[in-house]
Amino acid sequence: MTITPTVFTWPTAVVAVDQLFYVGGEASEGLFTVGGVMDKSPEPGGRAFLDCGFNYMKDDQTGRIVSWLMSKVTNGNVFRMPITRSLQIATPPGVSIATEVAGLPWDLSIPWDEGFRWAYEPVVAADGAVLAGNGEIDIDVGDLGTLLQIGHVIGPASGGAHLIDDISYAGSIATMKLTPPLRRDVADGAVFTLRPEMFCTVDNPDSFRAMFQYGKFVKPGNITFIEAII
Repeated sequence: MTITPTVFTWPTAVVAVDQLFYVGGEASEGLFTVGGVMDKSPEPGGRAFLDCGFNYMKDDQTGRIVSWLMSKVTNGNVFRMPITRSLQIATPPGVSIATEVAGLPWDLSIPWDEGFRWAYEPVVAADGAVLAGNGEIDIDVGDLGTLLQIGHVIGPASGGAHLIDDISYAGSIATMKLTPPLRRDVADGAVFTLRPEMFCTVDNPDSFRAMFQYGKFVKPGNITFIEAII
């Protein structure tokens, strides 16, 4: 019987101000044998990690959300964590930090415009189908040119994050080596986002817990997310 865990979306009110995405080795530490030998569990292609830091949460509503998160991360729940506050995400020329944060405005000439903004999310598309477990993929980058380079992080729009380990260009087609490898089959034309969301659990939940300070301020501690393969 396959057990599918509940996946929570990380609340947008609790923004990580610093993020670092990286991929560990192809074996993770496990238990020690009775003879003192460390047992390691193999993970083909390695497993991804995301270090996150947070600022003070300065209102009651956000504080309550953080207190809810403190319980959720302690219980080992799976989250979709957006990677948006990192030098590892690629931003096309002419797009400001203000646009990234506030989003794109509607066209004010449209009668139903109410001042809301679109989330800014540049995307590209897979050029050919690729099976899960493969670490190489062709991506049609459209008019982005050679924007994507080694060290950038991208991922399927359906979820997941991958580091560009190597890349070469032939016109608008970029051949990329991704780590960790693809966790799901990718169809021809599948959308990849330059603002990926990582499926993950918190590796060190005790570090996230923080006491509410006088004035109802709370500052969660720095935490490390570890990739959840679901």
